[in-house]
Order: sequence, then C-alpha cells, then structure tokens
Amino acid sequence: MLLYINLFIFTIIFSTKQVFSASRLKCDSAPSNSNLPVVCTETGLVSGINGGHFQDVVTYRGIPYADTTAGDNRWREPQPAKKWNGVKDCSKFGSQCPQGGGGSEDCLFLNIFTSKSIIKNSSNPKPVYLYIYGGGYTFGSANGDYGEYFANKGIVVVTINHRIGALGFMAHRALRKENKATNSSGNYGLLDQIYALKWIQRNILEFGGDPNCVTIGGQSS
Repeated sequence: MLLYINLFIFTIIFSTKQVFSASRLKCDSAPSNSNLPVVCTETGLVSGINGGHFQDVVTYRGIPYADTTAGDNRWREPQPAKKWNGVKDCSKFGSQCPQGGGGSEDCLFLNIFTSKSIIKNSSNPKPVYLYIYGGGYTFGSANGDYGEYFANKGIVVVTINHRIGALGFMAHRALRKENKATNSSGNYGLLDQIYALKWIQRNILEFGGDPNCVTIGGQSS
C-alpha cells in the first residue's frame, strides 16, 4: 500500500533590523466627497472598499505593484507600474496569474487590508503582515478577504499575486538576453515577491503600516 503524505509548510520570516527611512508620498489633492480614505501611492491615488466583516476595515484591491508581464516583459524581471491620473478604483481584485483555471499575464497586483483608524493615525504606524499564497508555485492567487480579521486587530495585511508555473520559473540560457543586467533566467515568481516587498517599503506608510516592521508568512510554496 502506498501512503501519500501531504506536507503543508507554514513559514514566517521576521523582518531584518535594517531601518528604512520612509518619507510621505506626494499626490494631487484627494477628493473631499469620499467617505473612504483615498490614499496616495507612488503611481497615483487609490480608493478602496469597506470591509465585509468589520465596520472600520478598508480594503484596497488590485493595486498594480508592477507592469504587465505580457509581451516584451514575459521573461523579464518585474518592471515599474505605469502611473495614472485621478483616483483609481481599487474595489475589485485584479486578475490571477495564468494557470489551469485561466488568468491574465497582467496580474502583478496586491491587496491591502487596513482600517480607517489606522490610516487616520499613520503617525503611529502599525505592524505589516505580507501573506504569500500556497499552491506549489503552480496555482493560486491573492484574491481573498482573510486579511480583514488581522486589520481589525491593528495589523496592516498585504497579499500579492506573483507569476507561477512555467511563466514564473522556467529557466533557459536562451532567455538570459531578456535580463541583460543579471544575464540570468528563471525565478520570475520570486523576483515578483521581492519587487512587491520593495513596493511595500516605499508605499505602506500611506496605509498606516510600518515599513520597519514587516513579517512575511506563507503556506506551502
């Protein structure tokens, strides 16, 4: 008889002692008629949606932290997201990365779960928890509302999409020319995760999160 054992690995990596000097971002004035906090990011203003479980929680869904991975960007490290004018509606989750159940190559989005009171008191930033979904690097996405429970307890939660499968991890010497700076290929999904972490360092203070207190957690992959 063959026994099949499923191993679920949950890892938490605490942030380093390095202190990041985070400065407030500058955007055009936010509209005053919004009943939800409009937040400034490095690429423009974003508006969110009220949490479905807690009155004070606000969720910002589908914020692009990098450009599309389609076309010339397919076998490249993540590229900077394009800026936009006005306020971007971030009430809906972004597309999942390509996998068996569909998806889009324009998928490098993140979601932020915070609260009105956390944003209002951003001079006293709260701990940040970055959750990276499981799926053996072959399936899954960041589209879920589980971060609301942490946000209601004073923790800013970020969930991210990253490339998976062949588009996330295939390596071949013929692809090295796509990344001239490193002359390497593969591990695009891991590069996405690192890129998202850098985005958090530059932007999370605007959502009331502390860039010097970031914890990374994940399940399976």
